[in-house]
Amino acid sequence: MYGYVNRAIPDDELDEEVEAIASRLARFDREAIARTKSYVDRVTLPPDSELPPALTDFRQAAGRPGPQARLAKLEELGLNIDSDLERRLGSALSRPLRISQGNASTPTLVRSGLA
Repeated sequence: MYGYVNRAIPDDELDEEVEAIASRLARFDREAIARTKSYVDRVTLPPDSELPPALTDFRQAAGRPGPQARLAKLEELGLNIDSDLERRLGSALSRPLRISQGNASTPTLVRSGLA
């Protein structure tokens, strides 16, 4: 979503590691980086024509009652603000799943506290 993960850095080492990577990248030839990024984008990104249908599909799916209810619950719990939920989102999303019987004909799995 935001890029490739190639390592995990302990919190107390993060600032130093970011500074080292940024300093190293700043020494690279800018044209070489731009060309490499262009090549990577060409082989990893879909054509621009594929984006509108995908966005339409995403918006339709996200606009359904179930996702909207989960989003409302997450916002109530502190999503997108400086909150305990934001600081511990990984552990919140890793809570055990339970069955929700909101609609008896289509039970769904939900994470505890999120639906």
